[in-house]
Amino acid sequence: MSSIKTRVDSLEKRVSKLEIDPRHSEIPVKWDTNFPTATNGIARKIKLLVCAYYELKPSELDELTRTSKKKTARQIVMYLCRKHIPGCTFQEIGTFFGRHHSYTASAVIHACGQIDARIKSGEVEVPALVASISKVIGGDK
Repeated sequence: MSSIKTRVDSLEKRVSKLEIDPRHSEIPVKWDTNFPTATNGIARKIKLLVCAYYELKPSELDELTRTSKKKTARQIVMYLCRKHIPGCTFQEIGTFFGRHHSYTASAVIHACGQIDARIKSGEVEVPALVASISKVIGGDK
């Protein structure tokens, strides 16, 4: 448990000082062009923070691999986008990860349900990460 707290604290410090590893700066924007720029910024920031925590490149989350670490990271990004981007649909969140059929609205609904269940289950790591990133991006929604 202290290891998780240390990682979350470290993430918060890195974010507050904007000292995120430069390899994480490459985040492709895949939203439809009719989406407001502010929405893209929030989604990209969420993706960047989750990738920094899991030590992944943002492009790795767009891959169709189902390794546990990537799958969990992708689900957390989807959950936080749904939670912090007002009016964002499940389909639009899926579009952020690419146009592949694996990122349909139902896949995003499933991802959000998985993270919600992990938060309610009493697990420590995922709820701590979600709370930390929620605080960083502007509120404990």
